[in-house]
Amino acid sequence: MDRLNNAKGVTKVNIKPQVDRYDLPGGHGIYLLAEGRLVNLGCADGQNPTRPRPLVGRGHGLTGRSGLRICVYANHTRHP
Repeated sequence: MDRLNNAKGVTKVNIKPQVDRYDLPGGHGIYLLAEGRLVNLGCADGQNPTRPRPLVGRGHGLTGRSGLRICVYANHTRHP
């Protein structure tokens, strides 16, 4: 990222929190989501009006699924 941020002719534009656009010479651009963070959690804002889910809820779901995978792997011989 340092190389992109310091490149001549490149402009960084903040679109909204966690969304940046880098305008490159020649009319091309790059959209960058959640710079330096896991995209699923970094871009979660809970602003979906039909299903509002805050970032904390998403983190807990990920933790639960990870724990389940560990449990299944550890006990796979007992429950074929």
